[in-house]
Amino acid sequence: MTKTMKRKLFLSIMLVALTMISCSANSAESPASAPAKKESTNNKMTKVKLETTMGNIVVELYNETPQHRDNFIKLVKEGYYDGVLFHRVIKDFMIQTGDGNSKTAGPDDMLGDGDPGYTIPAEFVYPKYFHKRGALAAARTGDQVNPERRSSGSQFYIVTGKIYGSDELKMMSQRMADMKKQDLFRRLVT
Repeated sequence: MTKTMKRKLFLSIMLVALTMISCSANSAESPASAPAKKESTNNKMTKVKLETTMGNIVVELYNETPQHRDNFIKLVKEGYYDGVLFHRVIKDFMIQTGDGNSKTAGPDDMLGDGDPGYTIPAEFVYPKYFHKRGALAAARTGDQVNPERRSSGSQFYIVTGKIYGSDELKMMSQRMADMKKQDLFRRLVT
């Protein structure tokens, strides 16, 4: 089997369609370009089912990132994601989709630049939400060209993650604690 045939097979397997399966009361009443609404007291999670040719995935959208949540729901309802491919896969890290150009891509086409023509302001909620296995995150270009850290209007990825041993987790926890101490020190000195 040639490299092109393998890529064609892989791409044909990973088609995506998204369907709303539950939604909080305030989830998609305004377009993504509108200012974020005040968070309601309704804590019901928004869930979306990704129907792929490899099986279904249910994702939850965070209420703490309302502009990203509302934009995602808007694109789902418009059918923007129907037929897109998972066009980027990085072992032990993530799978990425949401490039509208992937719907009509040929086997040798480069993907990853397709979007609806806008970006979403950054809505980081760290340390509550971070890159852990199963997390859904918005794709974005690097800080050097995107200092505001704005997200793609449509591309997202699911963290597949790496399984760490207890020693590695302890070391990472210690590093995080050290970074918090350094950050606190910098704020006190400034």
